[in-house]
Amino acid sequence: MDFFVTVRHGDYGPGGLSHKGVSQITELAGLIMNRFGTSGKTAVFTSPTVRAKQSAEIVSQFFEVTPTVIDDLANDHPVPAKAKDIIDFIIEKAGDANLVIAVSHFYAPATLVLQMAKKFGFDLGIDSWETAKGKANVFDCKAVGITRI
Repeated sequence: MDFFVTVRHGDYGPGGLSHKGVSQITELAGLIMNRFGTSGKTAVFTSPTVRAKQSAEIVSQFFEVTPTVIDDLANDHPVPAKAKDIIDFIIEKAGDANLVIAVSHFYAPATLVLQMAKKFGFDLGIDSWETAKGKANVFDCKAVGITRI
């Protein structure tokens, strides 16, 4: 894995993503595609919630893959120990993918990217932050650094 990207779902209403949410995620998926291209293999994972699954489906279309649902990604506030277990599961399931994308909600995207960074010896000394709707966190596994898009 070269890059681990965590995405917070787009804006939503009672039935799932709103028009604004679809636009947010479509724009974000385009940014991810432009930044990382299609060279290599991509794996997409998602929470089972409707808004996250809809977001993951939009992202997955850009990379022509099918998202994998992980029930544990439904937790808005995964504790670091649980996030570590989720990361281990994602690494195992992602196999030889060079770009791994996980779609979830609230604090989970930041918590997951921080746990991935810790696996590579990069510790910011915090447990999480809130990721804005339709935004992403990127961990560069080779340069060992975190950016937000």
